[in-house]
Amino acid sequence: MNLETFNQRATEESCYLQDTYAKQGRGLSLTGGVRIDHSGLTGETKVSPRAALALRFQNSWTVRAGFGRYYQFPDFEAVLWTGRHRNLRAEQATHYNLSVEHTFGDRYRALAEFYDREDRDVIFNLFQPRLQPTPITFNVIPFRNALNGHARGVELTFQRRSANRLSGWVTYSFERTQFTDSPTGLNFAGDFDQHHTLSSYGSYRFTGTFNVSGQWRYGSGFPIPGFFRSQGADLFLSNERNAVRLSAYSRVDVRANKAFCLRGGS
Repeated sequence: MNLETFNQRATEESCYLQDTYAKQGRGLSLTGGVRIDHSGLTGETKVSPRAALALRFQNSWTVRAGFGRYYQFPDFEAVLWTGRHRNLRAEQATHYNLSVEHTFGDRYRALAEFYDREDRDVIFNLFQPRLQPTPITFNVIPFRNALNGHARGVELTFQRRSANRLSGWVTYSFERTQFTDSPTGLNFAGDFDQHHTLSSYGSYRFTGTFNVSGQWRYGSGFPIPGFFRSQGADLFLSNERNAVRLSAYSRVDVRANKAFCLRGGS
């Protein structure tokens, strides 16, 4: 077994500028900013703009929109592993989001949010066994800025706020993450692609000193990273990546709180 070792030092510098303009009487808020990052490891300097808008009207509707570009520099392991990857560049993600919120009186709130993240130059290598026309090999494939893809989805939330009696919220989100390996054209779901997520929380206060609360979390299964296909309970090599998923995750938590007020004598 060949274990790579290295001794390296590098610095990263960052600075950002941001300003917000708000017109409370008209329910308007505008935010703009820029961030500058430099990596001494790769020698790159990246400029990341961002902007956000919030507009409230009719005292019950709020629309929000946002845009931002973000960079992630490669770490020491990716750059220095086998000493071959000094040409790696920063990963890039561009985010867009749009949300609409509506309040019903003082206690109820409904929110719908849509988002899109466009990924470019994601660092990746295909050092995984798989079925292919040539015999299976385990050559050391260098890290490359090989992946382009996106994550898109929607999140829906309904909430009731109250200091007494019933309060809580329920949130459902649907999301798809897809990547393409540019050298090979391989297309696959992201390693953390979770199509369905549901979270709910509720609390009921019976008296001033006693309340019961509970939470339920559900998530559809993540892909098993690698080139696998399932046959019964067994996994076999395949030519498709991330095609087999874990079972869904579900968890319920229940809690009861009781406060005892003791009066001390003088």
